[in-house]
Amino acid sequence: MKSTNIFLAIPYSLFSPSFYREVGGTWRAKGFVYLLLILVVYCLLWVLLLSHVVGRLEGVMQTHIIPQMPTITFSQGVASVNQKMPIYIQWDKYDKNSAFLMIDTRENPASLQQSSAVVSLQKTKLLFKESENKISQKAYPVRLNMVLTQQEMNTYLARTVKWLSPLGLAYAFTIGLFAMYFFNIIVAFIYAFIGFWFNALHKAKLDYLSILNVVFVAFTPTLILRSIFLWLPFRLPYAVLIYTAITISYLFFGIKANRRVS
Repeated sequence: MKSTNIFLAIPYSLFSPSFYREVGGTWRAKGFVYLLLILVVYCLLWVLLLSHVVGRLEGVMQTHIIPQMPTITFSQGVASVNQKMPIYIQWDKYDKNSAFLMIDTRENPASLQQSSAVVSLQKTKLLFKESENKISQKAYPVRLNMVLTQQEMNTYLARTVKWLSPLGLAYAFTIGLFAMYFFNIIVAFIYAFIGFWFNALHKAKLDYLSILNVVFVAFTPTLILRSIFLWLPFRLPYAVLIYTAITISYLFFGIKANRRVS
């Protein structure tokens, strides 16, 4: 049997029973290389998106967000602002309803739930609006002592952007790739147990390594879908359930394709 080019394996994983028979019959350790390949592609897309988002965010922060910010003083974990409050920081300077941050360090701060903001910087804590009915909070460390001026904010922004320079992005890519690779191998071992049941059901007689290779290939449609949603402005509802269902469906398809070579 002629071996499929590993780069053509990505589209073939979506529809080809003969390709899954090749995977189950001849791949052996090749599946680990394939998993690394598709994760390299995914992580490259993730790093490109990160670079794009940071670049746009840097411009918005410098020209619009930071100029709106007051000087915030933190003394032993207590914040104070010497301006009339509440102060609303807006994404869009032309839209008064686009406030995302409310600053109010008074003893009785304005209600976050009754504002369009999603974060409230208060005297001793930050509040986060997770939904219309759910507010979470994070207290400032008691040892927090600093004066946060617009100049300091620009300095922190510059440091963050510098970290996300090509060298920083390469570091993020490397760490992300290896973390995802080992995580997906662990998850693949779990899916392989489900594959054993499919293997018995279809009498494919694949060994454990062959089933593991089918699992690696069955990851492909999910990673393609996740790559698409990386670039969309919304999240897929019930993503974990949907991705799990897709992977199990392709695992079933791949094991079934090997039925004739048992």
